[in-house]
This record gives sequence, structure tokens and C-alpha cells, in this order.
Amino acid sequence: GELEALQRKLLPAIVHIHGQGQLQREQGVPSIISSGVIVHPAGYLITTAHGLSSHHRLFADIPTAKGIKRYEVKLVKVDPQYDAALLKIKSNDRFLFLKMADTTQMEAGAPLYAYGLGMNSSIIGKQGSLQQRGVTVQAGNQTISHLFMTDAVYSWEQTGGALVTPHAELAGINLAMSGANGTIQGYAVPAHLLK
Repeated sequence: GELEALQRKLLPAIVHIHGQGQLQREQGVPSIISSGVIVHPAGYLITTAHGLSSHHRLFADIPTAKGIKRYEVKLVKVDPQYDAALLKIKSNDRFLFLKMADTTQMEAGAPLYAYGLGMNSSIIGKQGSLQQRGVTVQAGNQTISHLFMTDAVYSWEQTGGALVTPHAELAGINLAMSGANGTIQGYAVPAHLLK
């Protein structure tokens, strides 16, 4: 189906972000923080910001033809207003990446696909649509504004991953929030803000 066809195109650009904490006991295995998306061939990637600050070293696991390869990444910029972070892979390799969609005119009802990586690096995807633009949510003590609301995001594991158009262009970065009764409400930071 369309979900799988898109998935094959996107897979090399969707990464797992891991971090090592400051604490001595956390020096061992880096823990998974979120999914992320490569947006530039030089290895720039975007993810959600909220899990990154407690880690002093960050890594990205990137799918390659020879299997998953781990690269160290550095934090370039954080925008708390949109819970978004820009990271750079510490490598001169070239990477497959997703082009940004023009989301300024995207209307409610537009079909969207949300992808992220599960704990065992299997891809988690769902087809949905743009339900509402310009949504503001409260996450802890932080207000995140101008979000897209979408039913394509249904799992925590999609957070930081790619929300894409049927043309495999990046429409936004997924954000899973807890809704009523333990349900997950899906949002995304739209591409026009990420630019």
C-alpha cells in the first residue's frame, strides 16, 4: 500500500536519537530519546527538543545499505517555542534526506503519514490527515504554539519522527502528547516553522 511505498523512500532519512547522561551510572548504554529526520545531505537533522537537555553526548542511529550505523551528533540550535532541535551528524558523509513540504497553505483534511522508529528500530507508521492548523498545547510548564493537529500520530515512538505528504516531503516533526484518559493526541511542528 501507499504507507509501505512511502516508508521505503523515507527509511534512510528517519533516525533514532540516543543520548548519554551526565550521571556516572548512565555512562554505559545510550538511551533512546526520540526519532529524528535528516533534512539536509550534509547530515543536519531535526527532532523534538524536550528530551535532549539531560544528555551530554548525543548519537544518531542511521539506516545504511550495510545496516544501522551510529554517528555522534552535536546540538546546533534549540527552539523551545516549537519544541524543535537542529542537530548535525559529526561526519563528512552524505546522507539521504527529506525535502521540506510547503505547509503554509496546507488545509485541514490533507492526507499525511506519520513515521517514527520503535524501540527495536522497526518503523512505526500511520496514515491520517491534517485535522487542524495553528493549535497551541501546554506541555508541562511549556506552551508550544502554531502546531498541526493530526490523527496520524498515535504512538510515543513517533515523537521527533517525520510527518510526510503523499509525495514524501516533510510536512512536520511529530509530537505525541497525552490526551484525556491516557490517550495520545497527535501534533506536529509544521515545516514552515522548522525552516
